[in-house]
Parts: sequence; structure tokens; C-alpha cells
Amino acid sequence: MKKILYFLSIISLFACSDDFLERNPESVLSRDNILATKPSCEAALHSIYVKTMFNRVNYYNVSMQEARADILNYRRDGYSEFNLIFDYNQGLADNSASRNSWIACYGIIDACNLIINNELTGLNDPLDPNSEAAKVEKADYEAQARVARAATYLDLLSYYSRPVHETNRDTEHSGVPLVLVNDYDLRPARATTMEVYRQIYEDLMFAAENLIIEHDVIEQEMVSLTFSKAYAHGLLARFYMNLAGPVGSSNTYQLSETVSITAAEALNKAIESCDFVLALVQPVDNFIDLEYGISRKLDETILMSITLDDDMGHNVHAKHWDINNDDAGDILRVSEDVINEFSIADKRLDYFYHPEAWKANGVEGDDLATRLAKSTLDDEGNEMIGAAMYGKFASKDFNVNLRDFFYNPADVEIKYKSGFGDFNIMRASEIALIKAEACARTNQPSLAFDAYALVKQRYFDDALPEGVTLEEIMLEKRLEFIGEGVRMLDLLRLGQNFSRYESSNSVVKNIDFNNTRLILPLPDTDVKNNTNLQQNPGYDN
Repeated sequence: MKKILYFLSIISLFACSDDFLERNPESVLSRDNILATKPSCEAALHSIYVKTMFNRVNYYNVSMQEARADILNYRRDGYSEFNLIFDYNQGLADNSASRNSWIACYGIIDACNLIINNELTGLNDPLDPNSEAAKVEKADYEAQARVARAATYLDLLSYYSRPVHETNRDTEHSGVPLVLVNDYDLRPARATTMEVYRQIYEDLMFAAENLIIEHDVIEQEMVSLTFSKAYAHGLLARFYMNLAGPVGSSNTYQLSETVSITAAEALNKAIESCDFVLALVQPVDNFIDLEYGISRKLDETILMSITLDDDMGHNVHAKHWDINNDDAGDILRVSEDVINEFSIADKRLDYFYHPEAWKANGVEGDDLATRLAKSTLDDEGNEMIGAAMYGKFASKDFNVNLRDFFYNPADVEIKYKSGFGDFNIMRASEIALIKAEACARTNQPSLAFDAYALVKQRYFDDALPEGVTLEEIMLEKRLEFIGEGVRMLDLLRLGQNFSRYESSNSVVKNIDFNNTRLILPLPDTDVKNNTNLQQNPGYDN
């Protein structure tokens, strides 16, 4: 397990270089005996991590979600492949970002299915093939594959399907293809949304029971790089909040032959899942440990994608914030109206100050407005729309105390390197705010405030006033997860119309929840090559 993210030499045996739905079966190794040795089993498991961490989560998933939401601005020179998504554009079905996400997701699912459907004989004890230890290890391998598959299907649904709380959840073709076998002649049709949700539920319940790794039994640096029980329960919290849907929902869902759940019951199940996670890992309780950037490993990290190489190119979400990166930087900015939502005393405003501009121009005596204005300049002094979030996604080697630098800029050396890329896939702060929301919606105000304060209090020197509203919780979640791909998930599950701020540079300012373009199209190439696939409404032309 301790070599999960570094055991790359044999990963190529299992890596998908293109859409697995179009692969030629003659080019694929036999599934009958490929996992008959321990190294082959390890390689199969590691390939899931490589594809999940580097090919999708750290770039496409986050950017696909952020580009549809209401927080960021994108550079308008056509450089970003996410501009079409940002503008809800008619040409979206031909956009490479959409198809790359589709390919990457089904590549992960393919790798998961290999383990789930295999007997994993390579893990057997030669002296006792039926030993209990071998059974536990096999179940753990399968659980890791199942939690990765569940997470991937949740993301696919958030891209390509209407939310599960809508009435069409049992309608034919409402979901995405549900692929559970390694069959490269397969040309699957779309399942219903609920069929996919039932499989996600089955996978997560298996994973929650059989995953070995817990945060309290293994060093934090290691557990944050693996699919743990905390991650499985964190995904269950998201899953149940999706079922809870908008405030006041009265839906009932059939999750299996024997399990049904109402929207109200889903809120309570979400709280249970959050409590499980928060018993293992809690949000960092001070801003000092956060101000160098959440892109590095934190004690509150539940799952992290790491950068193995400083020269990974532009396919790392965090690099899009980096004005010093000639290949990929300077793409993203935070809408200035979003920054104005922060209280003046909120320490997170440090994220938007630009250290290089401070050092060049001096900052003593500058007021907040002046410092923020400096942060909107690119490296050539041109004004950008919105503010750079320089501190939050810092590189591993960018070790500058921003507060010290603010007061003594001439005396502080900037140890900068363009090694951006480490990225938190799930943090305990998200779980705390999910609990706060669920408690607020179930009339448990004291518990809601306690969970909310776990995140909010660390940014203020003075104690927070007692009490919190649902609106304040959702605003806090919006601000805390700027650039992390969480906001769009909330907009979808709550069924909200939303408006981008006046400072947004998108051509689309107001998004109606019923707009067909809220959901992305299936890639044109795949629809044409698979006549069983039905395109989403509004993208037929």
C-alpha cells in the first residue's frame, strides 16, 4: 500500500490511452489470468489511483464543475478549453474538455471493474489459499475499487444527468451508461439515474464495511493518499445530501430491494456519515496551518491528489492560478464580487494578495482595496478581471509567511517554484459544513452552529456570535471551497437558479435551473460511434 502512488513502472499494462468503449479487444491482456500474481494485483490497484489522481480529479473534474458555477472568471483569449463550458456555448458537444472527462471517467471505471470482477488469486497465501487474511486483503482491494467507481459515477452524473431529486430519475436514458464488466465490444445505452444511484449505494456500502484503512490507525500522510473509510463515508454524506435534494423535498428513493429512504431520512443519514468522518479527522483549527495553501497536505485532508513531477505541464488545476506559469497560468480569477462577500476581518483575504506585486511596489500603508487592486495585475502589469487567488493553491516549495511578508517585504525571500499541483479531493471542512447544513435543515441549531464553527472560527480572532442560518452556512461553503469544485454540486442538488456577479466576464449571467445546458452534452464522437447512446436534450444539432 505504501507505494500506491509511485509504483508506476507496470501501470502501463493497465492504462487506458483512449475511450475504453472503443478499444480493440485484441490489444488487451487476458482478464482470466492477469491478476494471478501479487505484483499484478498491486499494479491493477495502482492504476486506479494513477487515473483517479492525475488524469481526472486534479484537472478535469474540478475545472468542469467550476466553469459551470458562479465564482470564477476565465481568461477570454480562447486559451482555456473550459471557456465553452463557462459560456454554456452551443458548440459544447464538440469541446475536448467534455470528451476528455468522459474518456477519463470510463477509464477509471474499467480499471475498477478489473479488480471487482476478478478473484485476485495473486493475493492468496500459497500455504493457505483460503486464509482469513487473504479474504480480508481481497475485500479491501475490492472496496478500494468500489469506492473509486462510486466516486466516478457520482461525478459522471453531475456532468451529464439531471439531479436525482427530479421526477425523471426513473426515466429511460436519464443517467449515464452503467458499465460493470470489462467488455470492449460493449456499446452500452444509458441507464436511468436511479439505476446508477443504486449501484453507487451498493458500492459505497461495501466499501464502508470492508476498507481497512482508517485515519486513526495509520500515519496521516499515507492515509490521505489512499481510499479510506473516512473517504467512503464522506462520499456517503454527499450521496445522502443529493437524495435530500432541495429544502422541503418529499421524495422517496428505493436504494435496493429492501432499502428505501425519504428525503428527510437522507438528511439524518448524512449526519451519521459526517459524524463517522469527524470522529477520525477534523478541520484544521488555525489559519497559520492553512495560509501557505490548501494544495499541500493538511491534517484535515481526507483524500489528496499529489504532483509527482514539477514538469507535469498544464493539466493540473492549481497551475491555472499561477501567473508565473507561461504554459498554463493566468487562466482563472475570482470574481471581485465574491471577494466582497468576505468579512474585512476574514484571514482568507490573504489568499488574494499577490506577494510578487508587494515586493515590487511596496505595501506599507496600502489599504485593502489597493492591495486587492494589485492582485488583479498580470505579470506584465495588465489588469485582469477578478483577483488572483495566489495563496490558496501554493506550490509545495512556496514557503512564504504571507503576514510576515506583508509587514516586512524587503526582508523575506520568496522561495518560489512552479510545482503547483497538489490538490485536496476531499477535506474534513466539507464534511463539517455538510453536517451543519443537514442539522440546520433538521431543526438542530446548536449542532449546526458547532459544525459551522469548526470551519469558520479559524479565520477570526474574535469568537463567532452564537447561532447560524442555513443561508450563512451555504455562503461559508461557497467561500471556503473557491476553486475546489464543490459549489456546482450544491447548486445541482438544491435545484437553484443562480446568477453570476456583475463582475463576471461570462456571456451568460443568469442560469435557469431548468435550462437544458445546465447539464453537459455527451461527447459527439461517442454518440456517433455508439448508436445506443442518446444525447441530452438541447444538443441534437
